[in-house]
Amino acid sequence: MEADFRKGLFSGNVHLSYQYQHRPIMEETIRDKNNSFVRTNANQLSWQKLNPELELKLGPLKDILTFSFSTGINYYDSRGLDYHHTYTNWYYRAEVMASYKRWSGFFQMENHRNNFYGETLSYGESFHTLGLSYRYKRLNIGMMTLNPFVDNYRMGGEMFSKVAPSKNWWYVKESCRLFVAKVSWNISFGRKYETMQKRVNNEDSNAGTLKSGK
Repeated sequence: MEADFRKGLFSGNVHLSYQYQHRPIMEETIRDKNNSFVRTNANQLSWQKLNPELELKLGPLKDILTFSFSTGINYYDSRGLDYHHTYTNWYYRAEVMASYKRWSGFFQMENHRNNFYGETLSYGESFHTLGLSYRYKRLNIGMMTLNPFVDNYRMGGEMFSKVAPSKNWWYVKESCRLFVAKVSWNISFGRKYETMQKRVNNEDSNAGTLKSGK
């Protein structure tokens, strides 16, 4: 379900979704005869997800600045044959865009948008980016940096099993203060060709003079 609204420079969107799975195939962890933990998949009882989300936008101010902000909640209810887990994740995303003459720039940031299924919690990405570009005729030159204000970038997950719980993280320092340069050239040959063909097809070849013989 979605609803949009707009008033002047303000606009927004409200989104609500619900998912339900009956007897889904999800994971479970058991202890075997050798006292080892075995993770397998089997039909469990149910899985549910409720996701309300709100998005707000402001602009463009003076035809230069545009602001946007969205936030939402992921609520999970996972029921297995021998487990029941609930998990709530609040997330957000914010962005500022600016455009003046030939220059444009942006700043974007968002936190972890996590996913929970069975007994596994998977952490989403949390990052911020900053970019600037310059356009001259068909040439566009830009530069972007990823996570310029942090020292460590991490992703991970967590296992909620009561017999073998675990948590893990991956740290990728190379994804911090990463710079990317971009150069592009806009080619519009196809459009010119179509325009030329249209002119040829619309050309009037009739001289407009009627000849009559005696």
